[in-house]
Order: sequence, then structure tokens, then C-alpha cells
Amino acid sequence: GTTSATATPRGMDVELELQLPPEPGSVSLARRRIAESLDGALEPERLEDLILIVSELLTNSVLHAGLSTGDLVRVSLAVRGGTVRGEVRDPGGGFVPPEEPGPRADLGGGWGLRVVDGLCDRWGVNGVGETRVWFELR
Repeated sequence: GTTSATATPRGMDVELELQLPPEPGSVSLARRRIAESLDGALEPERLEDLILIVSELLTNSVLHAGLSTGDLVRVSLAVRGGTVRGEVRDPGGGFVPPEEPGPRADLGGGWGLRVVDGLCDRWGVNGVGETRVWFELR
């Protein structure tokens, strides 16, 4: 995958764009790139929360979006004044988030959106022709 990161002159505002193949190894790569690029831009606990949110959303794209080898999952992050806005996009068919995110009845999964819901100040799903899950951390 390809990545790019730019920091503004103030050093506190950071933008990060990742383009990753839909494979399990992309999740650990994204975690490393986010940790490297945003180190110092956020409190350590907030950075851990952000990494967990992106990991869960990226895992959902890899496992559930029905993507093919040539597809890419895009992660966009912007830190401005301590607020993080992020988005994970894939060319999959999308989904409607449950009213109350939680585990599946067999407890074999479904915890990811509950984690996202608990850590984010706001989040949602939209997109036409692609799936876009956006989130905000203040």
C-alpha cells in the first residue's frame, strides 16, 4: 500500500492518508503508520483510542466488504487543535449500522462497532458506490 503524511508548520496539526490492500496484514501496517505519524500530535491514550478505532473499521472492510485483490481501502485522518476527524472508505456495498452496536448472538464477533461507538464522540456511515465510515474524537 501507499501512504503519505504531512504536518503543518505548527507541528500540532497532522494529516495522514493511507491506501491499503484488503488483506489482514494491512491492519498492523496501518497501526504502525498511525503511531509513527501522529506521535506527539495527540495524548498517548487518545492515540491508542484512535489506533483501535481505525483497526476495527479497517478489519471490517477487510473481512466484510467483499473486496477483491485489486481494491484499496483508504484511511484519512486529520488532527486539528486536538480534534481528530477520520474516515475509512472502501468500494464495498456498504451497511446500515445497528441501532445498538453489539456482539452477534453467537458472540463470535460484532464487537468492533461497539468499540467504535464507545470511543468516538460522533460517527456514522454513508456513501454511494462505496462505503464511508467517518468518525470524530475531540
